[in-house]
Amino acid sequence: MITLNRQTGFIGVGLSMTIKVDDEKVESILENHTREVELNRDKATIRVTQLGIKSNEIEVSGGEHLILKMRPWVKYAIILLLLSVLLISLISFPWSFTNELLAYILIFAAYLGAFFSLTLMI
Repeated sequence: MITLNRQTGFIGVGLSMTIKVDDEKVESILENHTREVELNRDKATIRVTQLGIKSNEIEVSGGEHLILKMRPWVKYAIILLLLSVLLISLISFPWSFTNELLAYILIFAAYLGAFFSLTLMI
């Protein structure tokens, strides 16, 4: 049995992540939750996914405790991306800037950030 603890911060906080052992879905995990996963053999490979985004794959054995974290640079990259896209939008389209455009920008930035953010740590 292995234990996973999700501490990913604000990226994808409202969505669960799927835990895969040997490329087979076994469990889901929410932010700030802990899950215990049974292994069918001594060693296995584990990875998590969220909306098609995959973490790195690591080999684990029974009794290990894994922490799922966001890479440290991602939160700063997301903030910088959001600010730059917002600034460009306001400068380029000052009269046509709408809440709908802002929503698309935020969704795109969050997805892009999540693409580079998932890391499993032992």
